Amino acid sequence: MTSSRVILLLDLDCFYAQCEIVRLGLDPSVPLCLLQWNSALAVNYPARNLFDLKRGAKFEEIQLKSKGQCVAIHLPVVSTTDIEKQMDEDIEENSTDIAYHREFNKPKDEKRDLFLKEKNVMKHSGMGKASLDRYRNASTKIFEVIVKALNDFVGKGNFILEKASIDELFLDVTKHCYDDGVPAWKFEDANETVILEEITQKETFIYNNDFSSMHERLRSDKEYKALWRGAIIARGLRKAVFEELGFTLSAGISTSKLVSKLSASLGKPNGQAITFIDDIPNFLEKTKIRKARHLGGALGKKVLNLLPANEDTMGSICRILTLNQLVTALGNDAGRQVWNFARGIDDEEVRETKRALTKSITAFKSFTIRSVEDVPKWIKLLATDLFARVKNDCSRNNRFPTMCNIQYYYRDDVNKDRIGKSVRIPFPKQYNTADQDTFIAKVKSTLESKIDVMRIVRLGLCAIGFQDLAKNDIGTFFRQASPKIKSEKSKATTLNRSSTQKRTPAFQFSGPEDVTCQENQKQLPGIDNVKKKSNVTEDADLKLAKELQRRFDRENQVLTSLEAKKKKMKTSKSQYKNSGIDSFFTKKKSK
Repeated sequence: MTSSRVILLLDLDCFYAQCEIVRLGLDPSVPLCLLQWNSALAVNYPARNLFDLKRGAKFEEIQLKSKGQCVAIHLPVVSTTDIEKQMDEDIEENSTDIAYHREFNKPKDEKRDLFLKEKNVMKHSGMGKASLDRYRNASTKIFEVIVKALNDFVGKGNFILEKASIDELFLDVTKHCYDDGVPAWKFEDANETVILEEITQKETFIYNNDFSSMHERLRSDKEYKALWRGAIIARGLRKAVFEELGFTLSAGISTSKLVSKLSASLGKPNGQAITFIDDIPNFLEKTKIRKARHLGGALGKKVLNLLPANEDTMGSICRILTLNQLVTALGNDAGRQVWNFARGIDDEEVRETKRALTKSITAFKSFTIRSVEDVPKWIKLLATDLFARVKNDCSRNNRFPTMCNIQYYYRDDVNKDRIGKSVRIPFPKQYNTADQDTFIAKVKSTLESKIDVMRIVRLGLCAIGFQDLAKNDIGTFFRQASPKIKSEKSKATTLNRSSTQKRTPAFQFSGPEDVTCQENQKQLPGIDNVKKKSNVTEDADLKLAKELQRRFDRENQVLTSLEAKKKKMKTSKSQYKNSGIDSFFTKKKSK
């Protein structure tokens, strides 16, 4: 029999609002709402519990319900000028630590002044674009602390981490938790391990509250023991983040992603909960369908439509719906998935996220009636914002995107429905001013070829298709070659271009939506990668030119060889075609 897995879900408590509490040096008990324009993007637990405030609440409602006691802080709003001013500073810093320190580790008196300056100050969408960079930097830093703690106290290779969102992660610690030969959380002092066990027991909510039964099972059941070791790891990670950065997390511990995520809600805020194997059926019996992972959207609505009005739990699915009914209504895959979920069966693996990096970088803007006439201005702002963030990401994480997905929404003139479409364009391979201007112009011209930009009500730019960049090539992305070096490069290139056909680029585009990608050619560490210096000598230039010449000679030799083979094959086919069927049989006969 295969042992059950040990899956952890760690979730930062009211992350966006908590960022402001930490940044401004406020007491965690202060009720706070984070606004985007006139809508609450995040509401912390004190504001929820004391004044019944929820996401989406308007500023006036917040002030009325709390009688002015709830603090409202607005998201940072940036203009094109702000972004360009910050861009060069970020590249010079080249560090998440510095960016985080700049925002979150200000002196106390400076934090107090910021709070008084920003408290209850409203902003409107015409001022610029709401920026989430502050929260992305915090998320990156928190994940770095978690990974370091895992490496130090659990051990490299003993966990799989998947970043689920900006404020959530899944951990698979199955291998480590079934290894009785090592402590769940490594300490040099054995007494600290005992203390951590005791603290974990006090701070962990157990679904059925049956502590006596739990202790008995821990002694005899390896699966119970493994899950409890997972709870110790969760407690250790939460403690590490709080002590270093001041952020609190909640955690869920169980045998799958589905149940671990549901369990985390039982431990909120700043706590953790464990659901043992035997308790899963009873736990799901009382769990609302819309609370379950993957069932909060359209699929969950379809399932509810199959049930009586008073039945809305995962247990309702088990008791009322058959597998055949689910498959017929939802399709084979979705039907079977819902059938399994209702019984606590979720085999989805925790997929390792490399360096906990995002797979895309996006910049979005929704347009009001007041600002829609300025869409070209917003296109420039979004493109500049995306370009700056990609440049920053490249500097920090040594990678670059190959494509930009332009997503736009507009109102249909007849039905007034909102229609969404997308189109892809290449992302620049060098991040200098000229390429930024070219990119902005490309976004504009692409949109103008598809639709009247004045009809757009929401626009998004998304950098995708990231590839790792060789460490010695990263400088090429951030500088332009000096005129002298460019001249030498041009001369060396001309030497062979006259005797060969025009080279095909690594990426060839026949239109924004018609993309043909050939095999990526690695950027050669030649002249473009040489650091600019005012005292570049002729000997250095000549050496570089010769190196480039040698590389072109080698490439042309390969190309010439390939062309010769193609020509030979073409000639062979031609001879065979011209010889005719009579010749074929004649040769066969003479043989």
